[in-house]
Amino acid sequence: MKKRVVLFDLDDTLYPEIQYVASGQRAVARVAEERFGANYEDVLGVMLAADNAFDALHGMLPQMGVQEMLQVYRNHMPDICLSESSLGVLKELRAYGCGLGIITDGRSIGQRNKLKALGLDDMMDYVSVSEEVKADKLSSYPFQRAIDYFGDDCNYVYIGDNPAKDFMHPNAMGWHTMMLKESSPGMNVHPQGLTDIGHLCRPDIVITDICEVADIVRRL
Repeated sequence: MKKRVVLFDLDDTLYPEIQYVASGQRAVARVAEERFGANYEDVLGVMLAADNAFDALHGMLPQMGVQEMLQVYRNHMPDICLSESSLGVLKELRAYGCGLGIITDGRSIGQRNKLKALGLDDMMDYVSVSEEVKADKLSSYPFQRAIDYFGDDCNYVYIGDNPAKDFMHPNAMGWHTMMLKESSPGMNVHPQGLTDIGHLCRPDIVITDICEVADIVRRL
């Protein structure tokens, strides 16, 4: 039997990205309080109520620039956690002898801080961050790098949440693909509609719970 390699997207797949957004806003609110004397709860309230949190906060607190807010948000060590379901799936896959990895888009410091906060940095055999490899998932390169790492003679699976870019190249390479459906409408950052996208962008399987991954992989 071929070795099974299971690769995941990070945000809104292994953990809900809304956790990171909330953590980043709390980090900005702390800096606003510590450096500029703003009320922490008031700052959070302004950001939570706005479509553009940082523009709204800059309007309330003009001495704190939007670029400074972005710097705090992007560089903070996030208060996020891996669910028991996600952790359990990773442990099951490892017990099956699967290779494990993450292919994620984003800035290096932000994605690496997420991996560290989630305890994933030591659990993965392979990690690809778009800024580090100079290619995002609209390119085949991050996926080809995984093949270069694990080898050609493997059974590859990719699990993601964003049909606009997660599945096109894995599908073209003959990988098995799964889309994790958001738990409730509007919870995910990216839309998940499948009706207006090309065939190659559609996952093989849509799942509603990450717990389904281990059983599906075991049957491959």
